[in-house]
Parts: sequence; C-alpha cells; structure tokens
Amino acid sequence: HCQTAQRIKKRPDTNIIFFATTSGNVYKSTDGGNTWSAKNIGVTSIVNDVYFVDPNVGFAVTTNSIRKTTNGGETWFPLLTTSLTFRDIAYYENVGDPGGNNVIYFTGHSTTNASYLYRSYDLGQTLDSIDMRSGKPVFSSVYTLSRNGNVLINGSDVGMVAYSTDRGN
Repeated sequence: HCQTAQRIKKRPDTNIIFFATTSGNVYKSTDGGNTWSAKNIGVTSIVNDVYFVDPNVGFAVTTNSIRKTTNGGETWFPLLTTSLTFRDIAYYENVGDPGGNNVIYFTGHSTTNASYLYRSYDLGQTLDSIDMRSGKPVFSSVYTLSRNGNVLINGSDVGMVAYSTDRGN
C-alpha cells in the first residue's frame, strides 16, 4: 500500500536513508534506496521528521511526541508525549571543540498556535522548553548555523523568522 513521505533524510557518511510517513512509520534503506523496510515507532499519527545523529541514535517527531532510537531505528521509545504537534529537528555537532556541547532542537506548536522549541545537550536525556509564544505564528522549521552553533533560526509557515545568537537562550 502507498505511504506519503513527510521528510527524507540521508546520513552523509553511509548509504542509510530514512523517511518519515503519514502512517506512523519510519522507512529505512541500508542500500541507498534500492530496498526499504518499515520501522514502527509506536505511534499511529503522522511522523513529521526523522534525524539520526549517528548510525544508531535517531529521533523522530510526531503530532504528539518526540521519539528516540538507540539501535539504528529497530525499536523506538518516547522521550516526550504531549499535546503539542512537533514539526522539525535540527542538530548541531560541535566538532573540534572538546569543551563544546552538541545540541539537538525540536520545534512544535499547540492547538492554539503557540510555538515551542525544545532543546537537549545530552541527546534527549533532558529537554529544555523554550516558549516562543510571543512570536506567533507557528514555527515549523529550525536550523543551526555558524561554526560555533550559536546561531539558531526558527522559520514559520507564513514567512516569519525568529533568530537567536545564543542557542535560543
């Protein structure tokens, strides 16, 4: 049967490709897209994005949760379940700075269109919530820029952009 792809992500250092679907699955290819296998992440809602920080550790965002895998997408567990709809994932890997922190961001919004940004410096062990309510509309994408990872851009569906030079603090 047919699946609608939400986002497709390829790990730059492998032939592994993942795509998120509208059916609660993540599809995985280990041969550059020639063959695919469905990985049930434990939800029936839309999976809006998927991102792997290495071949084993990955994250998925759904209409009501952030999920994590530590075994290459074979099994998934919830990090956070809430009434928010999560839309996007961004990861900043602090290469070359032994004292620096890697950081992963998740963007989401409530049913009243209040935007939120969640951030983790420890691959999801703890999540900080950054309330973006003063910046309506709904922010649907998040990007990290700059060599030191301090610049964070959060984009909306209607052209509004929130910009931070201190990782969202």
